[in-house]
Amino acid sequence: MIAYFIIGCEIAFWVFVASGLSVRYLFGMKRTGVALLMATPIVDVLLMVATVMDLQRGATASMVHGIAAIYI
Repeated sequence: MIAYFIIGCEIAFWVFVASGLSVRYLFGMKRTGVALLMATPIVDVLLMVATVMDLQRGATASMVHGIAAIYI
């Protein structure tokens, strides 16, 4: 389950970065671009919280949890 969340966070991270930069520089909407770019650290925090919660629920630390740590 956590592996799918990692993949989703990776996709969301790049979507926010690409959309934030394109909205800011291609469309000239600086505030909207900043808001989208500010969402990228939120994605990282969500992944960290989900990983910690998974480990607290008793999951054995595996390679998937290591990948989450590397991603962050």
